[in-house]
Amino acid sequence: DRSIGFGEIGLAGEVRAVRYGEERIAAAAQQGFTRAIVPAGNVPKRAPGDIEVVPVRRLREALELAF
Repeated sequence: DRSIGFGEIGLAGEVRAVRYGEERIAAAAQQGFTRAIVPAGNVPKRAPGDIEVVPVRRLREALELAF
């Protein structure tokens, strides 16, 4: 399982959307990643390729998924 994650983390632990989220997910899929842990605001309507897109709102959620 190859996972990737991105987002901006706020002082209160919220995970904020970033620019070019869909492009980042597409690039990860092309490079063979199978799961993307992303801010809820960056979830595309349809995931590119065979990558599973997992939305998170808090840092704690992202860490539980990653480890």
